[in-house]
Amino acid sequence: MRGIHRTRALAVGLAIVGVLTTASLALADYESEKNNDYMGFIERGLDKFTPDTAIFDGEKITAGASVSAVNGHFDKCNNAIKTWNKYEKQVSAKGKATDRFKKIVTRMQKLVPYCKKLHTAAQPYIADINAKAAAASKAKDDAKATCLAVYGAALDAVGINDLYEILDTWRGSMTPATAEHITEFRGKLEKLVPACAQAKFKGVVQACKGHGIMLSSATNQRFDYGDICAPALDPKQTLADVAMRLLMLSVRHSTRDLPTADSFRKADGWIHDVNAIYYKSYFEVTDETKKAAAKQIKEAFDAAGVDPPKDMSVVWAERQKFLDALKAAVDATAAEWSVDQSKCKGYACSLAKKSLKKYYKGATVKAVYGRDWRIAKNALDIPTHKYMGLWVVFKVKGEDYCQVRSMTATENYKGGGKYQKAKGTAWGYARFQKKC
Repeated sequence: MRGIHRTRALAVGLAIVGVLTTASLALADYESEKNNDYMGFIERGLDKFTPDTAIFDGEKITAGASVSAVNGHFDKCNNAIKTWNKYEKQVSAKGKATDRFKKIVTRMQKLVPYCKKLHTAAQPYIADINAKAAAASKAKDDAKATCLAVYGAALDAVGINDLYEILDTWRGSMTPATAEHITEFRGKLEKLVPACAQAKFKGVVQACKGHGIMLSSATNQRFDYGDICAPALDPKQTLADVAMRLLMLSVRHSTRDLPTADSFRKADGWIHDVNAIYYKSYFEVTDETKKAAAKQIKEAFDAAGVDPPKDMSVVWAERQKFLDALKAAVDATAAEWSVDQSKCKGYACSLAKKSLKKYYKGATVKAVYGRDWRIAKNALDIPTHKYMGLWVVFKVKGEDYCQVRSMTATENYKGGGKYQKAKGTAWGYARFQKKC
């Protein structure tokens, strides 16, 4: 029995030894596992950060880097250090003795000074950007206040309707039709000039670009507060440009687009000229053309208060372009026209012939057409005059087409149901046509 008891005691002792050995191994594995976890946290923190020379070259912040980019770069760098600080002290001595931990230390030794330099360089860089942003914001607020003041000063000087007329005319969406209209425009512009010339409004043409919205009721043109003083910036140039545009529009017979066969058909082939014209010479800019325009040029620029340019070639070139297009339209449609009126009756027919022969020497009159007399009355239904529409068809020797000249004879009312006979005819438009 004693032998048996000794055997059991030994067996129990061996079991206890076995339990103690297994516990020691478990403790060792747990320590390594935790060390690996902590080092893994640090490594992943380091892996999230990569130096970026587009933001920081190691000494200074790269020009043009945004504040958000610089802050984001520093945060990633700093977060890696925070992760190190959190988990490094939890790694045991055994873990710190491993090659893995030593590699982490090497990485940290490079990262910490980099992060410190980044922080040092970022502070003044960000402060400078923020200061500039604050200055820009203040400047924008100041500009807005100035632009509102410009708008108010302009309204005080000329009123909203005249302001829009000035702006529309300056931009070219409106053009004065006569020298008298230029004079009117000049008077309005001269009221705006001193309002815009105030020292506090210096530079507003550029500074106020993009500020405010103004919509012209006449032309639907859109303006901003930067446009308000633009016409007044160089008033003489503005007036010279307006005078030149009047001339350019005039040489096109007040049409912005060049004539085409289709547009000419809509006008029934009539050329808007009340002077005697000839097919052979009308479609070329001649010395006579220039002489005839000299008075209009002088009137336009006198009204503007500026000297006309010495070189008017741009005007003559525009005139020739118009005439070339007009001649092409005449040739394309000449076969389409005829006079659909009754033969002329009465003394006005002779007046029309006489008037035509006075200005077209040697012309052969082919026919005279006329409407019946029509009575014109005033608002009180009292006759003022009566008039007859006339059309003289004639041929100039040597020209390809016949010509039709519209005219009007007028008898003024004398009273008592009587009218004073016409002494002549007023000329209207002309048309070239094949049918005589």
